[in-house]
Amino acid sequence: MKTIPRPGYETICETLRSIGIPRRYCGFQRIAYTVFYAVQDENRLINFRAKIYPLVAEQCCTSIASIESSIRTIIDDYWKNADERLIWEVFRRRWGDKPTVSQFIEELTDYVQRDPDGSSGR
Repeated sequence: MKTIPRPGYETICETLRSIGIPRRYCGFQRIAYTVFYAVQDENRLINFRAKIYPLVAEQCCTSIASIESSIRTIIDDYWKNADERLIWEVFRRRWGDKPTVSQFIEELTDYVQRDPDGSSGR
């Protein structure tokens, strides 16, 4: 069985930037690590707050509550400012409302696995 290479942290950061998520947010690093840990083991997406957030909190020297809040801030800004065409490319569906944190992380995880070199954004 052939294994598919998983994108690393820097590749995930590049992909996030390519789809319009700016590095200026403190949550950028937190969302990048959240996706990184999800890509490493997709089973972590099941109850990712318990399985991924502690890893990210340790990596970023912060609290789990701070991680959740920073990711929500990024989602709010992204939903207000991202081009609808880009949202369609990344999420491959229309959203009535902005996604929840868990939906956003799951969709970003799928996207970075579809686009491991960060080349198809914008």
